Amino acid sequence: MTQCIHKIGSIALARRVQQCLLVTAPHRASTLVEASLKSAGITVDTFSVAKGLRWPLPQIADQISHAANTASAQCIIGVGSGAVLDLAKAGAALAGAASQRATHEGSAAHLLGSPEGFAITPGTSLLTLLVPTTACVAATSGRVLLQDAVQHHSLLPLVVAGPGPLGVGVGLQASEVLADICVTSQQSRTSTAAAAVHAMSTFVDGMISAAGTIKAKMLWQDMASGLTSARAALLQPDEARADAMYAALAAGSASSDADANARGCLCIIHALSCVAATAWGSISFPAVSAALLPPVLRALSSLACDQTTQNIQQVAAAVLREDTASLEDFAAWVERSCHAADVPRPVLAAGETKERAAAVLALRAMESPLLYHRPGPEWVYDAANLAEIYRAALSPY
Repeated sequence: MTQCIHKIGSIALARRVQQCLLVTAPHRASTLVEASLKSAGITVDTFSVAKGLRWPLPQIADQISHAANTASAQCIIGVGSGAVLDLAKAGAALAGAASQRATHEGSAAHLLGSPEGFAITPGTSLLTLLVPTTACVAATSGRVLLQDAVQHHSLLPLVVAGPGPLGVGVGLQASEVLADICVTSQQSRTSTAAAAVHAMSTFVDGMISAAGTIKAKMLWQDMASGLTSARAALLQPDEARADAMYAALAAGSASSDADANARGCLCIIHALSCVAATAWGSISFPAVSAALLPPVLRALSSLACDQTTQNIQQVAAAVLREDTASLEDFAAWVERSCHAADVPRPVLAAGETKERAAAVLALRAMESPLLYHRPGPEWVYDAANLAEIYRAALSPY
């Protein structure tokens, strides 16, 4: 997955691509990608995403799908941060789904909780190649998040037919990911550190999801090296940007494995982050996950079952390099490390209080389909517990 960006033309050509749609926000990398594709004799149409786009919007995903089918594109190539890559994956999935039907319901009809309830069939997406410009889990994850098309309160995944109640996330992975360290190393130190903690939170979610299933051991073998890289990137964000990229790519694969587990439980941090992301729009999605990881760890320490706690203690021991590390030790270490790396915290709106903001988010979470597409522990469905998690995330380091 880690390759030179200049190879994308030959990679696309090897897959017999003659016409592609390039989905990108303004970035030097997109110029390099376009040049490589054209030098390989591939025709390129470009869909430009506005610079600074906070969250992937359903209407943009629909526009990408329409542009791909209008151009008879055989492939969609996404170049950018997580929001752009999710839009590229969404556009590819929707374009492929549209080609299977006479009518196209649009992305809103495929979002989790939509009254229409359409599911995308795995394997129908257009060929998708991704070039991340930051260390982001979205590059290798099969999940695609779009902003809630109705209430705009949260990010919701596209629903894919597959294992589990709704199969969310399975089947939307890119065909190829070209993660060029010369590109991603330009990310800021704070964003690098946030990406590392986001990867850790994804690994924790994977172990929560796999508790009590055979997947736990398999996931652990896959994520051990990713945890080592995430630790290095958080402690040395100026020097270990390659580690952040590797950790994010490994975490994306782990999230897809967790989603593919038909007996898997709710990925708690991811679900709560999706609810809080738009409310905390001044910080990135990785920073939202970084703020929520410590309070969720503390909740797990006191409320989770023994099997889940033991799984997460494995993660804590690997990160802290102490066999007896507790979940509280892990939570405190994450907070200290984030503070040292200047990872941003959520900011309250003018006139808002932590208690009210936390209560609102807890109620939104309780009403969100995100908490119900996979079974979660009983404590997650208590608004008071969720409010305490959100309140803690809103507190200073």
